[in-house]
Amino acid sequence: MFSVAVCDDNSYDLSTMTAYLSELRPSGINAEVATYSSGAELAAAYNKGRRFHCIVLDMLMTPLDGISTAREIRKYDVHVPILIVTSTVQYALEGYQVDAWRYLVKPVDKQVFIKEIAGIYRELSLEKPNYFIVSNSSGVHQVRYTDIMYFESNMHMIRLRTLDSEHTFRGSISDIEQRMEPHRFLRVHKSFVVNLGRIKSIYKNSLLMQNGDEVPLSKHRSARLYEAMLDFAGSGYDG
Repeated sequence: MFSVAVCDDNSYDLSTMTAYLSELRPSGINAEVATYSSGAELAAAYNKGRRFHCIVLDMLMTPLDGISTAREIRKYDVHVPILIVTSTVQYALEGYQVDAWRYLVKPVDKQVFIKEIAGIYRELSLEKPNYFIVSNSSGVHQVRYTDIMYFESNMHMIRLRTLDSEHTFRGSISDIEQRMEPHRFLRVHKSFVVNLGRIKSIYKNSLLMQNGDEVPLSKHRSARLYEAMLDFAGSGYDG
């Protein structure tokens, strides 16, 4: 999930940009949006550990303006892309002091806005091809593909299990299957997608993972698993 914070003290602009973000779905970008009506509110969220993949930040807010808010955010995250929007270009140069992604003037053109957000998404995807990004109520977490044991689905929630930790987030196991199959993951049960490189033993109806967890194996998926394991063994993959 691509998590985006939109911060603007103008309720109309806030709802408009949030609506724009929903139009990313046809292009395969599912944005989880958190809205903030003040810079102080967003800064406080960061202070408590909240993190995002991208921030859309209004410049002219009170009492904490956009630049001051961005400076607070940079204390915790020097990399998150910050897209600044405002009704005036007067403070454009200040945006570069906080390493802003770009500066857009209101009223924000929908197509330009969508293009910029999509560009941020693509750059993050290219920079972190070996990480799975988890976004949930506790923040944004990066998990190496090679550290993942399996994904488990339960009532529209996904549990990501590693050797010694787990993360839970909202999602679809079908989406996980499609996204992770190119990275040596396979769906072995209606509710489980496993890392082929983390399988310790294969039994008739289950798999033993390297962290000691046992994962169910569907009978109709076992043949595909054995084929995938043969391909995996011959690939020289060391994950």
